[in-house]
Order: sequence, then C-alpha cells, then structure tokens
Amino acid sequence: MVNKKMISEALQQMQGFKLGKWGACPRELVSSMGLTEKEWKHIKEKEDSGNLDKDDIKEIDEYFGNGGRY
Repeated sequence: MVNKKMISEALQQMQGFKLGKWGACPRELVSSMGLTEKEWKHIKEKEDSGNLDKDDIKEIDEYFGNGGRY
C-alpha cells in the first residue's frame, strides 16, 4: 500500500519543479523528497505525473533503475 499523503506531496512538488525548472534535475527532486520506487510506480500508473515530460519520466525511471542513486 502506498502512502497517499506522500503521493499528493510528490505530485505537487513535481508540478512546481516543472513550472519552475529552477535548475534541479528530476533525480534530485525525487531524492530530496524521499520518494520510493513503489510510490513512483503508483504515480505513473494511477495518477497524473505532475505534467512531467517523457524525458523527465525517463530520468526518474533511470534513477530508480540505478537503485535510487544518481
């Protein structure tokens, strides 16, 4: 079971990231928020991913594919 509060907070942060693009990469974003791979999969499958584009989603997938390291 995923933490719905974390999902909500993650979606808000992703949207802010996309709108601001203040220089952090998506990997830094998910790392700093403590998002788990399970929560990320839930977001991708069941939620709107915060208007992230395909490249951002790919980068987050690669982050988790690398054991949560960048």
